[in-house]
Amino acid sequence: MEAGEPVRDHAGLAAARAQLRAFTQRIVEVDDAVMDRLMSALVPATLAKGGVLLQDGEVCEHVWFIGRGLVRAYFLKDGEEITQQFFFEGSYTTDYESFLTRRPTQLHLEALEPTLLLALHREAMQRLYAADPGAERMGRRIAEEIFLSVSRRNRSFLLDSAEQRYLDLMRERPKVMQRVPQRHIASYLGVKPESLSRIRARVARGGR
Repeated sequence: MEAGEPVRDHAGLAAARAQLRAFTQRIVEVDDAVMDRLMSALVPATLAKGGVLLQDGEVCEHVWFIGRGLVRAYFLKDGEEITQQFFFEGSYTTDYESFLTRRPTQLHLEALEPTLLLALHREAMQRLYAADPGAERMGRRIAEEIFLSVSRRNRSFLLDSAEQRYLDLMRERPKVMQRVPQRHIASYLGVKPESLSRIRARVARGGR
């Protein structure tokens, strides 16, 4: 991870920790002691726009919570970038497969905006799990959320047209439409930029 300068934005850091508490409490009930242990294990970091969080060939050693900013996950195939997902403030990002198996990732994670992160190292996570069953329950629920997100995306690619994926993206994730360059949106939808332009024009005409 090419982290930037030490985090001096104390207000932003406090807001990121508050977001993490809210995210965690929304999906699983944990007591204050578990949350306090988690907070003490997190290491804040920053990435400039274009900064690299993870790249092909590395072993993913962290789970990151995004306190501010935007991270894109993509693969490279024959020199072409294939966007897997976008992660905004208030969510986690990682390559969970590499994190679990200790095998090198094929994924790239890059910041599309200046980004503030809270990083949890694998060893710190294992210490949390060993110290309290509540922490392990919390980790399991977060992993389940990641799995459900991947499952929904895979199902959409199998069953939906590119236009339907675009409509769903507009409805469910307006931040993507507002903050992500069109070429990355096209890659995420599995179409060429010119195809995305035609889809956008057709949708603007009401599907005619």
